[in-house]
Amino acid sequence: MLYKANLYDTVYIYDDSTKMQVEHEIRAMALKTGHGITWSDGTKEHYEWVEVYDSTKEAGEAYTWDKDGKKCLHELVKVVTIPGKDPVKSVLRKALKTPDWG
Repeated sequence: MLYKANLYDTVYIYDDSTKMQVEHEIRAMALKTGHGITWSDGTKEHYEWVEVYDSTKEAGEAYTWDKDGKKCLHELVKVVTIPGKDPVKSVLRKALKTPDWG
């Protein structure tokens, strides 16, 4: 069986013999470049860094900061959208990063 995936402006076509390897490489490229993937069945997948925010606290206290106060805790979230269904989000890892807003 042949499969097709779109990543940015490149179309990948592959078969069962290389499916696992090619899909692993496509996911790695998407994560590195920040682009989304569209698989042949219409499923879309992308990755985003999101600040971890505690809504029970106020302002800057709602974030987890490093000891210097320059980086806050982020989660790398994988978002998968299957046609006709709500997006499914899963946290892949956490890291201290400089916030997008500062």
